[in-house]
Amino acid sequence: MPEPSLMAAGYLRDALTAYQRGETSTVIAALMCIDEASWHLIQTRLAQLAGSFPELLEDVHETTRPTTSPES
Repeated sequence: MPEPSLMAAGYLRDALTAYQRGETSTVIAALMCIDEASWHLIQTRLAQLAGSFPELLEDVHETTRPTTSPES
């Protein structure tokens, strides 16, 4: 099975890290750098894992959101 390029994997990692930090313009810039073939492979892999890129972003958001205690 073909794999996304190493550059694409790095850009995806950068996009997810920037998303966690709330750096929207950096997210967009990183995603725009991913070549079309790698992007298609990334989407295919996510679909195989029963997900999509928006769902991945939601998961990243959920795992990085500060939690508050019930006592607050």
